[in-house]
Amino acid sequence: MRSPAEYAATTLLSAAKAQVVTPSASARGTPSGLGPATIGGLPAHPLIVHVPVVLIPLASLALVLSAIWPAARRKLSWFTPALALVALATVPLSTESGEWLSGQVRFTPLIEEHEELAEGLLIWITGLAAWALLVFGLDTWERRKSRELRSMLRRGVAVVAVVGALALSAGSVTQIYLVGESGASAVWTGTAAGR
Repeated sequence: MRSPAEYAATTLLSAAKAQVVTPSASARGTPSGLGPATIGGLPAHPLIVHVPVVLIPLASLALVLSAIWPAARRKLSWFTPALALVALATVPLSTESGEWLSGQVRFTPLIEEHEELAEGLLIWITGLAAWALLVFGLDTWERRKSRELRSMLRRGVAVVAVVGALALSAGSVTQIYLVGESGASAVWTGTAAGR
């Protein structure tokens, strides 16, 4: 016999599974089948989109710290490229769920602007992830070959790593901000809250 807590947990888990609509379970899935169209009866996009909104600035910060500060680079090691790759993976999920959602609502110029900005985000985060892998690889290479490297080469590589990290981080964070701002404008403009 199950305890009341086990029964409640099983019931809640079953209800949650029934509420997540995946493309295979429903015709209302995202266009490419990358993720659910709804979660708990709500559109998935407003829920999923917050993952890259958090991960992209964190990955950017980790990359800049890794590029500028050797001690941080050693501490963050594999974490920086892993975080950047996870952030990269979340962008297509957000985009797909947004495309599904735009098919469910009245299309407006604000939604169009939001979609266009979101399409540009993938380029920035791909560059950020690639640069994070490059900085990680250079650090690994430098540790193995440090005695053989001339200091001038090391300084040149460090400068290029820092400049690239700063540029890609600034671009990624700016783009995710612009995407989020345009999405908020698309949702709230014309409502009592957005005035």
